[in-house]
Amino acid sequence: MTDRKHASRRSVLKTLGLGGGIVFGSGIAAADHGGSHPDPNFFARLSDNPSIPGHSKVRSRGRGALELEGDSNNGELVVHYELHVANLEQGAFAAHIHGDGRADGPIWVPLYEGGPINDASISGTITDDDVDDEVGGVGDLVWEELVDGNGVVNVHTGFEPGGEIAGIVRPRPVGGWIAV
Repeated sequence: MTDRKHASRRSVLKTLGLGGGIVFGSGIAAADHGGSHPDPNFFARLSDNPSIPGHSKVRSRGRGALELEGDSNNGELVVHYELHVANLEQGAFAAHIHGDGRADGPIWVPLYEGGPINDASISGTITDDDVDDEVGGVGDLVWEELVDGNGVVNVHTGFEPGGEIAGIVRPRPVGGWIAV
């Protein structure tokens, strides 16, 4: 990535007010990015929104939050996530962050794979080992993809194996209120 693109992204994020600590749940975490990036939280509203490419219409809902933690200077970045799903037509058997801004894009990060769940919360931590090699590591996922809105959380169910609910991962302004 060119310095011009980094400068442009920083300018946009500063304009949007994305700086300071990261708010996640009821706690605050900080990430040190060597002064070159702001510290955003991320959120995703999951719905049956058919405007998300590769997604169809149902009545289920969900929400997600991601918290960046660590020091990019030492290559020790991780992302903590929490995903809530409800009213699924059939239980979720998988949830991923897909790429290219599409619910049916390449799988960048698995968030859940297992037995069917419904009306549940899923939480975990994403490390470099969890991120698809094509993306790189956690830092690349966050600073090259999620900040630009290229990640989509997609929840796969027995009713809709391709994805019953999905939502674009977006930076959340620190101190801002978002109903997720």
